[in-house]
Amino acid sequence: MPKQKYQKIITALLLCLSILLIVAGCSSDSAQKSNSTAAYTVTDSQGHKLYFKEKPQRIISMSISTD
Repeated sequence: MPKQKYQKIITALLLCLSILLIVAGCSSDSAQKSNSTAAYTVTDSQGHKLYFKEKPQRIISMSISTD
């Protein structure tokens, strides 16, 4: 009997942890949205705005498919 009780507790804890991770992953990044003093702004293909203090010197391609 005690083994089944521990399994239920562990299952409940894992379920709560997975829900917490899902909710945390869906939060928005408000730090970049509030940056209005940026000198240079870039918008990516998905509509996300990136703020830089100065114009980028180099652009590095991570893969050919994203160029």
